[in-house]
Formats: sequence, C-alpha cells, structure tokens
Amino acid sequence: MAELVKEARKEFFGEGQIWYMYKRLNMSFPGQSGVVIPAGRDKFVLPFPDDEIAYGNR
Repeated sequence: MAELVKEARKEFFGEGQIWYMYKRLNMSFPGQSGVVIPAGRDKFVLPFPDDEIAYGNR
C-alpha cells in the first residue's frame, strides 16, 4: 500500500487529487511542516457554506 501511495503522489502532483486518495483510504497524511496529521472524520468532512446553512433549511 505504501508503494501505491508513493506512486500516486508522483502521478497526481499538482492536480489536487491526493487529498481525495487519503480520504478514500482513510490514511494519515503529511502536513505542510512535515508533521503527520492523523486521519479522522473531522479532517475529511468539509463544512457547509454559510449560504447553504442560511438559505438551505439546515
């Protein structure tokens, strides 16, 4: 699995797809300062936009 992730990081460099790969595999991912960020639901769920909350009955 580590080799596949390494190859995917090379393949998708600059395309914005790596985050989705980590989300799909529920893997920890490297942060900007080199610190490993543990996987979790709070890291992979994007918040609703403010307009969606205000006008979308949420």
